[in-house]
Amino acid sequence: MLVGIIGCTSLTKFFVNTLNKLKIYDMKFIISKKNDGINSDYEDLEKFFGKKTKVIHDKNINKKNTINFLKQSKVDLIFCIGWSHIINSKILKIPKFGVIGHHPSYLPHNRGKHPIIWAKFLGLKYFGSSFFYMTEKIDQGIIIDRKKIAILKNENAADLFFKLKKIIKKQIENLKIKKNKLKIDKKKIKYGNYWRKRNLEDGGIDFRMSAFAVHNLIQALTKPYPGAYVKIKNIKYNIYKSEIITNKKQFLIPGEIIKKSKNFLIIKCYKDSIKIFNKSLSMKYRNKKYLQ
Repeated sequence: MLVGIIGCTSLTKFFVNTLNKLKIYDMKFIISKKNDGINSDYEDLEKFFGKKTKVIHDKNINKKNTINFLKQSKVDLIFCIGWSHIINSKILKIPKFGVIGHHPSYLPHNRGKHPIIWAKFLGLKYFGSSFFYMTEKIDQGIIIDRKKIAILKNENAADLFFKLKKIIKKQIENLKIKKNKLKIDKKKIKYGNYWRKRNLEDGGIDFRMSAFAVHNLIQALTKPYPGAYVKIKNIKYNIYKSEIITNKKQFLIPGEIIKKSKNFLIIKCYKDSIKIFNKSLSMKYRNKKYLQ
């Protein structure tokens, strides 16, 4: 069974490594791209796999040259994991068994962009890992395998990525070909919701938010993501770690500095307070009463 891979992230790297270790398929090629700054968890797959597998850098995957290459490769199946660009119907029809996509949500719920970030920020109790047949409609198609993944209170994005990889490793074995047929969970996707693409401003901390919301934002955007941030006088301070501090003093104003040290500040929020860790910010505002 000849397969191709489309992707450019740390999740793609993990997926390829897992396939290689399990020796389920013969890998024909990997289509990736140069780092264009879009994916914060970008990986140069040619660096890791280029000696054994043909790696093509091609952001515009739908162009004629790429389509011709895919036709000539005669792969039976393509996996698309860790890829944020649209793949057109011409490519989807090339492999004998189609193109299998992956989305880190429990489809059909929470299709679209940044599902791990949104799920953590919103305080959801779970996200998921879903493999599905790709169609021209984003994150739709027949589901092949899906699993729920619990989100615990103190887990951040890095913790959720670790759990996601463990689940994916188990799921891959359910994607084996048997007598030229995939094991398919015959579910047609008709319902569900879409999440929009997050922008730079979505990562900004506003202390008029509750401490719970600020803490979730920081946890959602910690590595491999770029981090939440405090912006003061056009200077950005990235925050990757925080703690919620219960505070019953109702007369304190959001943004007021309650406690300070050289490594952290405790800031009053709309409800409760947040302990944020950033040495540069702490040192700059060690003699101030408010973050402003």
